[in-house]
Amino acid sequence: MTQALVFNSIRIDRALGIGGEGALVVEGLCRGVNLLHGPNGAGKTTTARAMLELIWPGASELDRPWLRGRFELAGRAWGVLVEAGRVRWWRDGAACEEGPAPGPAARRRCYTISLAQLLQREERADDIAEQVALLMRGGLDLEAARKRLGLGETVAGRASMRTRLSEANQAVDAARARQRELIELDRGREALERRIDQAEAARRELAVLEEAIKYRQEHDACAELEAKLAALPEALGQLRGDELEQAQAIRAQRRELEQGRDRQRQRLEEAQTKLAADDLPEDEPRHERIIALRADCKQAERYDREAAAESRRLADASARVADAAGVLAEQVSA
Repeated sequence: MTQALVFNSIRIDRALGIGGEGALVVEGLCRGVNLLHGPNGAGKTTTARAMLELIWPGASELDRPWLRGRFELAGRAWGVLVEAGRVRWWRDGAACEEGPAPGPAARRRCYTISLAQLLQREERADDIAEQVALLMRGGLDLEAARKRLGLGETVAGRASMRTRLSEANQAVDAARARQRELIELDRGREALERRIDQAEAARRELAVLEEAIKYRQEHDACAELEAKLAALPEALGQLRGDELEQAQAIRAQRRELEQGRDRQRQRLEEAQTKLAADDLPEDEPRHERIIALRADCKQAERYDREAAAESRRLADASARVADAAGVLAEQVSA
């Protein structure tokens, strides 16, 4: 005799429409008929699907649910935890590798009968239990159909139909499994696209940061140069750029003045020598000659003064040019 499978409790942490604010817990189930009622969206259908998922993990219509359940089968207490595709089993309180074998997963449809299937049929049985038993056999009374058509009983034919039905159920299960795989691949594609978008945004942000770093470096370099310029002597601000030419002109003028001074000095020395050695006659105008010699001496002294002044101007200009050249050389080397 087949042992009945009896659920003790069901906990739904995440499934279709459940999990946003709290888990759905169903406890205190009895060994007989249990009635779950509530408004639309309360979780009745999800609870039924959760029961199938706990018996045959991965074969229900729930998408990566988080469930926990306890049930009894063949005198043993079983516990099962389903976490988004990962399944853990307990038998009599101890962890085990595999769960029970209540039958092939293709039979799970026999345990789900909608109200429409019970009440909206062309030929309804008077007994609900008989209708339930009929639907659990697939929804068709093959025996009545065989008798109505006058067909003989063919065991091989029924076996062939069962085989075809089982193969069709397996094909449907494979298609649904493939559908779940495609859904997971699509989710992976969406995640990859998000990562690509994030990488592109990061690349653009990196380019902006690099430009900002370059701008900051140029800004700091300009600020450093401005600080160095501010620290230069005030005299550099008066430079017009033609100081070198002015210095060269002053040197040329000084050389001319020095040459004129030397000529006048030579003339003065010659005049003094000549005066000392000259034996002037009594009738020569000695007074006028002395006056002319004194004028030449004064001219020579004026040349000396002008040459000395130009020498000082030249020395000052040379010093300023040398200072400016030194400061500029230091700034260029820095």
